[in-house]
Amino acid sequence: MSRSRWFAPRGALALVAIVVLVVACGPDHRAVLSKAQDRLSTARHGWIDFQITSASSGGAVTGVRLSGTYRLRRQHRLPTVDLTYVNAVAGAETRAVRVRITGDSVFTGPPAQLRELTPTEAASLRLPSSGHAPLLDLEFARWMTDPRSADRPHGETIASGGVDGAALLRNIVPLIVQISGDHELPAPSRAALNAVQRRVIASRMDVITRADGSVDRLSALVQFSPGHLQALRAVLGAYAGAELAVGLRFRHR
Repeated sequence: MSRSRWFAPRGALALVAIVVLVVACGPDHRAVLSKAQDRLSTARHGWIDFQITSASSGGAVTGVRLSGTYRLRRQHRLPTVDLTYVNAVAGAETRAVRVRITGDSVFTGPPAQLRELTPTEAASLRLPSSGHAPLLDLEFARWMTDPRSADRPHGETIASGGVDGAALLRNIVPLIVQISGDHELPAPSRAALNAVQRRVIASRMDVITRADGSVDRLSALVQFSPGHLQALRAVLGAYAGAELAVGLRFRHR
């Protein structure tokens, strides 16, 4: 799968770059991020497109993507979802699995070849959590360093800054496992995360929020020293690359 079908961080950053920012005097920059994170984590329904991609110097792209609609129910009730999970690893065929749940029926399979699961099969499927758990446990307010915020038209706010590579990786490794189903990817140690942080050579992060404080879209890009990718492989395994990008778009539905 080409990178353009996943995430185009340079295009997103270029779009942000042409916006004339007037730094707001009033808002607490960190509070803008915290509110957006809280609104996302408590959203019980919506449309989401979340992706993590890594690119090597040779151009190979690996990553995961979760996209579609969801409505989380009370505990012990199945959610209503129509989600597609994509997993792309260099040297292997890109896998896409669609999960569709309507009422008590669960359908899954390749996007164009869904089949209904038996109750036993459905019980073993990785399903979005019920109760109060979020669809994705994103702590993006912790990722940004030196945040600054500015107002945009139509009540939007943009928060921009650098990226704490260790905080980002600590959060996204479990998400890669959740989306890909690759449970062989271990939780990274603090020493491994610190080693990766020392290899960061450039980073940029932008979060755009709506007038109500909810997140509209997010982009984060981290570039690592290409000569020291072994430290990154110790954390991301097959998903390591010299350039790591995270993208999110969200709509309440």
